[in-house]
Amino acid sequence: MSKQLRKALTDELQRRHGYKVMETKIKPVHIANALMRSEHRVVGRMSVLQQLFEGTLARSSLDKRVAAVRSMIDSQRDRWGALGQTADLKASTLMTKVLPLIRTLLGADGAAFGTSPDLSSFSSPTALTVTGDPSDDGAGAFIHRLWGGHTEATRLPILELLSELSSPTKDAAQMDDLSALLAPLVDKTRPRAPTTVIDDSVQYSPIELRLRAAANRLCAYERDLQPNPISSLQRIVLLAALSLFVHAATRAQESAGAIDRVLLLDASNDHYSPIAQASTRCVARVLGDAQVRTE
Repeated sequence: MSKQLRKALTDELQRRHGYKVMETKIKPVHIANALMRSEHRVVGRMSVLQQLFEGTLARSSLDKRVAAVRSMIDSQRDRWGALGQTADLKASTLMTKVLPLIRTLLGADGAAFGTSPDLSSFSSPTALTVTGDPSDDGAGAFIHRLWGGHTEATRLPILELLSELSSPTKDAAQMDDLSALLAPLVDKTRPRAPTTVIDDSVQYSPIELRLRAAANRLCAYERDLQPNPISSLQRIVLLAALSLFVHAATRAQESAGAIDRVLLLDASNDHYSPIAQASTRCVARVLGDAQVRTE
């Protein structure tokens, strides 16, 4: 019965708002992957990455891992140069250090699994490695619509910044170090059209307007600061995740016309500071409001 009720609530939430977020599995990296997919409308062709994943899967036998790496070298020998020119592949630097390091980088957020890149969301700053992973439950596409608006006139500058930072066609000389490392592992990208249809008649709610204003402020900050591209992407994704949380947690409040709650979010590492404790109480109050109004 609980599963049936959960599915009914999830389906209705997705019908009304475009996302589910009824699962604890959703991570910022899932949102980042889907957000870049919505912006660039591509996914990567990653046969090399699949071989890399097969060659670094801990639960596979050593012989299977070696065979996968050998196949990867044979099909793309020019990509590996001297690293692939070894008689003893089992003890090679490529097998013992380089490939495990790349897998660790791609899976830094705990969303890269098994041997299928298509079902993983990579900790990557380039849309070259975007996948079709559906684990975001529509969250990435929702944020893209929230920031993108319904026309070019309502498209926010933060999407232009996201597009520039994560472009799959960026010249290698302009790439950040991590993108430059990962780019040779992707053959190319293929088009991926969005699966949702935007209703042009929908108007932004007051909370959605405030979330859009927050995106404008972050974009202005990033343009003025011009930090490391990866740092900018991290903050953009963090804002996307916070925007999703605020939106989902305030649906009942906004529909009932209830008073706004102050939501203080602490970004420090001190979990016991007065600010952190106040932040915890604010979040608990917002979640409590949502629970009460949906019971």
